[in-house]
Amino acid sequence: MVLDIKDYYYLAAEYHFCNCCQGIFIAWDRRLLEQLSDDSQALFPVVLTYKYAYDTSLASLLRARSLRNSSTSIQKKIHELHSEEWIRKCISYLSKCKCHQTAMHSST
Repeated sequence: MVLDIKDYYYLAAEYHFCNCCQGIFIAWDRRLLEQLSDDSQALFPVVLTYKYAYDTSLASLLRARSLRNSSTSIQKKIHELHSEEWIRKCISYLSKCKCHQTAMHSST
């Protein structure tokens, strides 16, 4: 799972087999990414850490952290953005349910 500014998403990839070492590596493995050119590496949208991953759009928000902005304030801001996105998705879902119910009742 990758943390983004408004939501989480999954990073999917293929596994690759190395004939030399007989190892199996996921496509976003550091050793594979380092073989790409710098411009291709820059296109990779995720910053990977040992346990977590976050989108590069979030990286700019983290870089903007100054002495006045604690990590807690950034966490609260991200939580607020996630909550707003969740509310938008709920409203969209419920609106579609209402349209579906209306269509079902009018057809009977």
